[in-house]
Amino acid sequence: MNLEWLSLLLGGATLLFLGAVLAFQFLSRYGEAGAARKYEALRQPAKTSNKQALHNGMQQLYTLCSRVPLLRTYLHFIRRRLVILHLGDEWKLRLETMRTALWLWGMLLAAAVPITLWVRDVFTLVMLMIGGWVCHGMLTDVFVQRLEMRLLRQLRQFFGDVRHHYHRHGMVEEAIYEATDEAPYEMTLHGQEIVEVLTDSHAEERLEQYLEAAPNRYLKGLAGLSYLVKEYGDKQTDSGSLYLKALGKLAGELNFELLRRERLGFLLHGLSVIALLPLLFTRPIEAWASYYFSAMDAFYSSMMGWSIKLGLMGGVWLSYVLLRHIQNLETSPKITSRKRWEKWVHGRGWMRWLVHRLGPAPGSREAERMVKLLKETASPLRLEWFYVQRIVAGSMAFLAAMGLFIALHYADRHQVL
Repeated sequence: MNLEWLSLLLGGATLLFLGAVLAFQFLSRYGEAGAARKYEALRQPAKTSNKQALHNGMQQLYTLCSRVPLLRTYLHFIRRRLVILHLGDEWKLRLETMRTALWLWGMLLAAAVPITLWVRDVFTLVMLMIGGWVCHGMLTDVFVQRLEMRLLRQLRQFFGDVRHHYHRHGMVEEAIYEATDEAPYEMTLHGQEIVEVLTDSHAEERLEQYLEAAPNRYLKGLAGLSYLVKEYGDKQTDSGSLYLKALGKLAGELNFELLRRERLGFLLHGLSVIALLPLLFTRPIEAWASYYFSAMDAFYSSMMGWSIKLGLMGGVWLSYVLLRHIQNLETSPKITSRKRWEKWVHGRGWMRWLVHRLGPAPGSREAERMVKLLKETASPLRLEWFYVQRIVAGSMAFLAAMGLFIALHYADRHQVL
């Protein structure tokens, strides 16, 4: 019996030894292969891996998409959400923006392909496309607005902490550093960046870089005020510290912005869904009316029926666009350094001739009025570029109206025949 146990023990020990030898050989070969790959990567730095090639391709795709006006606006909308979490790293920010955009486009494509194969009616297909576009916009709005509101609320508390610590130390960088230690995650990222700006040997250059990347004007104001006080000192007035007074005014504007956004969110809550309701009930009502009333089938196929359905879709689309503009209304103008397409179009001789013929004469009362309105709205457009937009929009509307008129004429003629 003892010999049997001893043989089993020796057999188990032998198997464990052989398993350990095989594992050692496998790990040794894997480690050597990994070390060899790392050595080759260091020895040949020009040779990139598949992951690096994919990232470089996404960076190039981001550059190409940024040249298209509609895609540029879409990518900028996603950047507004990601810049809060990827501050100061432009390469990483572009990569995450393009990755998120491709993921969303993949979801839309996966939903659009079966819908296109299943639905044969053009009107129903257009309604589903508008509904999908609206739902996509609502989802992205929820993500962006929630993150922006969370950062603004954290910034309001951050202002109070900076004020408290500045009373204790009298030093801007120390006050912001201690307030950063107590701040939540999103605000900690920006607080650390402002501290690095103030303590850097080239503070002015770092400040310019931060002002370009900061997601809102309140963080820009805090960084600028703190830099000025650190470089030139705080001035004491009859009402107290000038820095604390400016910080209080900035906090007051922030509170007003939070109140405005919360008020708009309360008043406009659910209106986007209400704007979509006509699209949801149009097709069932049409099917019910055509089934029980034969004359309604001819009406929906006539020019008047198509005009009413197209007008309904246009009204829903216009209502949703207006709601989006009201919800995304900003108190500060958006500054952009990109090349405008209006400038390129205005450089053509025939467009300059059209602008000269259709626009107001230079120095006239109408030209002065339009220039004043453009300045009051903080628009980056020149008067000539504004009339280029008008001419292009009017031409597109005319062509769309003519195409719609011809299509409805042929549909009515086909119905009569």
